[in-house]
Amino acid sequence: MGVKVEQYKKKRDGFTLGEINFDLPEGYILGVVGRNGSGKSTLFQTMLFGECLDGGSICINGKKAGRDGEERQEYRRQCAFVMEDCPFNETLNAKDIGAVYGPLYREFDEKRYEELLKRLEIPENKKVKKLSAGMKLKLQMAFAFSYDSNVLFLDEPTASLDSFARKDLYELMGEYMESGKRNIIWTTHLTEELDRMADYLLFLEKGSQTFFEEKDALLSRYRVVKGSKNQLDYMKSQLIGRIDRENYSEGLVLAENGPFRLADKVETPDIEQLLCYLYGDKKNISKYANVQRG
Repeated sequence: MGVKVEQYKKKRDGFTLGEINFDLPEGYILGVVGRNGSGKSTLFQTMLFGECLDGGSICINGKKAGRDGEERQEYRRQCAFVMEDCPFNETLNAKDIGAVYGPLYREFDEKRYEELLKRLEIPENKKVKKLSAGMKLKLQMAFAFSYDSNVLFLDEPTASLDSFARKDLYELMGEYMESGKRNIIWTTHLTEELDRMADYLLFLEKGSQTFFEEKDALLSRYRVVKGSKNQLDYMKSQLIGRIDRENYSEGLVLAENGPFRLADKVETPDIEQLLCYLYGDKKNISKYANVQRG
């Protein structure tokens, strides 16, 4: 069934998020991107913990985030998470984490948890507060992948991980998605991760949704053109934005306006380039954003 969000709104501390609309089919990874303050954390916290909304609905695998305590608890049991800030009691050790928090989640597999602690080389008897930032993230990974969930939320999980730990996370994500019936919702400043692994993209800007679309379809609508400053001057009517460098210039154009014979090089943009050109100029957001309703 996947994840369906309809007319979602949330107000918190003077900040308003919404309306958010998307329908993510099961078996796919959604990358959530936007600048700091765009609403990513508010979206994640509300979706993950099933907080009361100020409008609309969130539905995971047919179960809604509701106001009723039992309904909300059933919703939350579907969600696994790895967050930038460790949510566990820091006076506990890894072994205690499994004993205290494991029973709160359906089908928590204690044996699987112990295996992952060993696989990720996490000390079982060391208190959380004495673990490094990277080790705290690996502890969350061990816990998150040890119980049956329908959606995994990843909130800047790789910020404190070295390359080896990132590889471990990617492998666990691949194992998690093998059934074809789960989803991952992922926010990261390392957009190259989303270039490689995300299937859909949700763009947020100051609490508003500007894009929700299949990643490959979105990126294929644009081209990055590179050439001399004079070459791009001749193309200026087609440019959504441009950057002039010492030895060459480059700009973003709509693919439908091609072919671009004046450019020395024409490439499909990556996510970081698209963010740079579309989000760097507020006019571009309103002019070129194509909000897709779920």
